[in-house]
Amino acid sequence: MIKSVLIVLKQLNFGGSERYAINLANALINNNISVILVAGQGPYASHISPKIKLFFAPISRSRQNKQIAEKIIFDIAKKYKPQLIHAQCRNSLLCCQLARRVFQIPVISHEHLAYKASEYAFVVNELNSNCDIVITIAPYLAKRLIRNGLKKTRVKIVLNGINLNNFTSITNEERIETRNSLNLTSYNRVILCLSRIVPGKGIEKLVDAFKIVCKRIPSARLIIAGDDEWGDTKAKIEEKIMKSNLSGKVLIYPAHFDIRKFHSAADVFCYPPINRGMAVMEAMASELPIVAKRSLTKPFVVEHNIHGLLLQTDKVGELADQLTILLRKKALARQMGRAARQRIKEKFNLDDVIRITLKIYQQAIKANESLHTEKPVCFSTVTRNYLLSTQET
Repeated sequence: MIKSVLIVLKQLNFGGSERYAINLANALINNNISVILVAGQGPYASHISPKIKLFFAPISRSRQNKQIAEKIIFDIAKKYKPQLIHAQCRNSLLCCQLARRVFQIPVISHEHLAYKASEYAFVVNELNSNCDIVITIAPYLAKRLIRNGLKKTRVKIVLNGINLNNFTSITNEERIETRNSLNLTSYNRVILCLSRIVPGKGIEKLVDAFKIVCKRIPSARLIIAGDDEWGDTKAKIEEKIMKSNLSGKVLIYPAHFDIRKFHSAADVFCYPPINRGMAVMEAMASELPIVAKRSLTKPFVVEHNIHGLLLQTDKVGELADQLTILLRKKALARQMGRAARQRIKEKFNLDDVIRITLKIYQQAIKANESLHTEKPVCFSTVTRNYLLSTQET
């Protein structure tokens, strides 16, 4: 029986992997499992349930921060004795190794990203050396990791999941109130993009496409909500908006915990690079049709002409055309939005994700117990020195 889990997260920003980790933590709490969360600082911290034991640590690869984080995680593991550690990225994974070795706790690493071909050898080496099980969010990512040397028996595929209870139907009254708060009218046709404002997210391309859309539909508006974590992109986007005479038509907001207010105001959700990820799936749960790039890899979250319109190319003109279609054809957009929510309910429901994840936890704990009843603990020199230093203090 699973009683306690330690989750380690790099930061507490309003991003997709952070939302996934917090959704997981809340679901574990609801299953009567004690949850300890160790993470870097961030605005999400003030929204964490008091039922979760929250601790801060500088989760990082830098030597100094890593040592600090390792000690914090070690001390927490010593006090609370979690049965398992779930690291939400490889930086988190590296900071768990002292606790893993000393207390013989099984560690799961969560792979949310695809990598460049040249990076897989390094990634796989870290995973093989530092964790017991690797959870990936998609079959294609699992295949690439295995092809590059990750042990097949260690890989588990768990699709992302959405808690539909957090995305109930939006009423007309709520929609009107939200639009008023954002200085929008009932006549505006609104495109929404929730994304970090960093290179590679397609924000500049979306602004270029929106300029074309505005010529066709003058009442169109574009909402972009997200943070410029690297501090070098938002200013460029704002300059492009001004030069394109789109001031007042493109509204930029910081990332926010309450994404429902943005969903309530929108008619279409657009994330240009790809048709998957937490932001896309949450928009689908809110009955928004999606416009994004077609994917050649499973899982196919958005199906073309069913849950939205997918792009065949990276051309700005094609993006503008697909957005225009859904802004003009209100009945089609509503139909696709309803189908999108049904898709999440059937394929990407958080309840199913938790059920599968708990089975993986049980397997990891059971395998770890069998392993360590047969083999004695062997401390490395670094671990032994650390233990001696803590005893002295």
